[in-house]
Amino acid sequence: MSSDELVETAGILFINTTLQKRGKSSEDCNRRRSINLPNEVSQSIRKSLEKRLTSPFCVFLLYGSGGGGHKASVDAVSYLCKVKYPHWKVLALNVSELAGCEFGDRVYNFILQQDLAGVVGVLYSVAQTFGPLLSDKFTGRLKREWKNYPKPNVVVSFVPFLNVSIIESAPYAKHITVMTDFTHTDAHPWLQDQRQTVFCGTSEAYEQALMKGFEKTNIKLLSGMVVHPRFYSEFVSDDKMSLLDYLSVFGFDMSFPTFLIIFGAFPPYESTMRLISFLSLRGATERNIRNDIVELDKAGFGQPFLETMLKTMERVNVLCVCGKNKRLLESIRKKFLKDKGFLVHAVGFTEQIPLLMRMSELIISKPGPGVVAEALVSKKPLLLVAEERNLMEQERAVAAWVRRHGVGKVVSSLESAATVSYEEILHLKENVERLPENRAVFEVGEELDNIAKNEM
Repeated sequence: MSSDELVETAGILFINTTLQKRGKSSEDCNRRRSINLPNEVSQSIRKSLEKRLTSPFCVFLLYGSGGGGHKASVDAVSYLCKVKYPHWKVLALNVSELAGCEFGDRVYNFILQQDLAGVVGVLYSVAQTFGPLLSDKFTGRLKREWKNYPKPNVVVSFVPFLNVSIIESAPYAKHITVMTDFTHTDAHPWLQDQRQTVFCGTSEAYEQALMKGFEKTNIKLLSGMVVHPRFYSEFVSDDKMSLLDYLSVFGFDMSFPTFLIIFGAFPPYESTMRLISFLSLRGATERNIRNDIVELDKAGFGQPFLETMLKTMERVNVLCVCGKNKRLLESIRKKFLKDKGFLVHAVGFTEQIPLLMRMSELIISKPGPGVVAEALVSKKPLLLVAEERNLMEQERAVAAWVRRHGVGKVVSSLESAATVSYEEILHLKENVERLPENRAVFEVGEELDNIAKNEM
């Protein structure tokens, strides 16, 4: 049977299925449209096509509510599926909520907003201690919850900790875990069950899976971390406004570089405010920042630092993403937007991160795997603030990877972050351009498509 005949048959079966739902018979459908099903269509092909039409390929994409990285990766794959595989049934579900462990995520988010990332290790220790004891409870709850949804062909987890419970609760489905960290750590355990197929964004994670006994057939090395398709040129909308137009709307001076500050969905208040204060000193004069100098003196910053900021640093425009920290957004607008000598634009939670990155020369962030991957796909160099007191275990591998590839500058203090030179940025940019292309999100889509073809 030719491909054209197969397509024709699929179309006829689709019409039949649709009309049957409306109370019409297949014979009535064929008589009305003068279409006859090809006689040589085998029963197996007919059944396969009918199954595809009546029971679409179903995918669960599971995320947690701790931070924003897991949800961002789910949104990326979900968006791609809707564009390339619209006939699938794709459900994005908050597995933390469904399993009854969302309270831990809320505590985690609160800690990040309060600039207390250093105590996250305590929270991880609690999860490591009580997680295994509560695994059966999580499994039972998920089993009950799945009854409210169609039976999935594939369950794709984008979360650590819960993968054993996820697998036990839906043994009839194929299980894939997409790691959203650069590596597996005790604090963020991903490689929990050899029944899962693990998609790794780095060679380090791939080697870890092998060391833990995973079969090579159950490990997929992606070309990078999953990033939303809108960061790729083929998905950029044809907007009549240029990037320069957008910068003008923000009131930015085009002769200065633009820095984008993005510390995740729940950025720390004090650190972000201090960083913007430091950046506001670049290229300023002592006269128009006298109050800031007094504050810096009280904070213990000596004359050498102030002289560096005043005399040797060029001015910059600053974009700041405040995420879900409304207090931070309001404070930036109150303190800085009236400063005529310093140009800053603050936004809350937004889906326009791809656009904001394209508008910027440098991305300032913590060593979060998601933001780092997004910046590199956008071909932008990084400046990572890795203060030891606030550095989480899973972030250490990210900082080390960025250093090793020379695509960003890793600093241990906010003062150092504010003094990066434009020459350093240009050097980092050259290294970013040399990186191989990251097509991870499309690779995940292709793997799901292969499963769909085999199962349907």
